[in-house]
Amino acid sequence: MPQPNDISLTRTKDTALTIKLSGAWRFQRGLPSIFGVERQLACQPRFQRVIFDARDLTECDGSVVTVLAKVSDLCRRCGIAIDRDGFPEGLCPLLDLAEAVPEIEETRKEVGHFSIVDRIGIQTYGSAHYIVNRHALNLRKKLAAL
Repeated sequence: MPQPNDISLTRTKDTALTIKLSGAWRFQRGLPSIFGVERQLACQPRFQRVIFDARDLTECDGSVVTVLAKVSDLCRRCGIAIDRDGFPEGLCPLLDLAEAVPEIEETRKEVGHFSIVDRIGIQTYGSAHYIVNRHALNLRKKLAAL
């Protein structure tokens, strides 16, 4: 059975955020949350660019385009450059097409600068979410070993 879709984040020394996509991405498995990406982009100091690494992406459908379009839009609104060199072959034209479709403005939620209280709340929630997910994954592994 293929590994589920996953997004992992790595902060580099040169003010870049690397977003690693891995596993099998299919709509029927659901979309991974980009909350961690949103949280990282809200941190100070601000990132200057986002790098994508999709070498461990085993299979995908339009779910990758959906998530990457959201991340791309978030970066664009925050003024952060995107390095698309790590995208799978053929994905850039699909993403360009997805971004070219006009969006209904009243459905767009503006991303602004977060206050210190907002950032603390986002960090706390994200950390708790990460801990719970890691604990659940370890528990599943232990149960599978039984």
